[in-house]
Amino acid sequence: MTALVCLLTGVFVYFTYKEYTAAQTTVSLEVQDKTQEMSVFAEVSGAVNKPGLFELSENSRVADLIRAADGLSTKADTTWISQNLNLAQKLADSQKIYIPFEWEIVESTGVVSPLVSYNVVDSAQASESGININQAAVEELVTLTGIGDAYAARIIKNRPFANLDDFRQRSQIPEKTINALSSLITF
Repeated sequence: MTALVCLLTGVFVYFTYKEYTAAQTTVSLEVQDKTQEMSVFAEVSGAVNKPGLFELSENSRVADLIRAADGLSTKADTTWISQNLNLAQKLADSQKIYIPFEWEIVESTGVVSPLVSYNVVDSAQASESGININQAAVEELVTLTGIGDAYAARIIKNRPFANLDDFRQRSQIPEKTINALSSLITF
C-alpha cells in the first residue's frame, strides 16, 4: 500500500511539474514576442560612406540611417543637407534618402553638373504619387516634364512653397510649364 501511495504521489508531482514548466514556457514566449521591436527597411545612396539598404528600428530617424551608412562622404554637399534634409524625420518603411555630392548642386550659378543622369517620369507615373517640390531632390525634379537642371535649381533656391499659387509667384518658372506640372506636384 505504501508503494502505491508513493507511486501515485510521484505521478502527481511529475504531471504537476510538467504543466508548470509548460505554462512558464508559454508565458516566456509571449513576453519575447511582445518585446521584439518592429523594424523598417530604408535605403540611403549618394554621398555616404556605405550606401545601401538598412534594417533599423521603427522609431529610427534620418540621422540614424546616415549613421548606419557610416556617415556622410567628404564629398557630400553639406549646404544642401542643412537646407533641405530633416535629420530628425522618422523613417518610413521602404523610404529612400539621396544625399547629393558637392558637384551635383552649384549654389551660385544654379547649374547642376552634367555628370548626373536622370530618368524621365511620364505624366502617368508622376500623377500616381505626385512629387513634393518642397522635399524633392534635383534628381526627382528633373524627371518632371519641362523641368531641367536650371528650373530645378530655381525651385530648390526659392522653396518652401505653401501651395500652387505661391509656387506660381515665386518659382521663376513660366506659367505654361507650371500649368503642365500642376497635377504632378504636391506641397
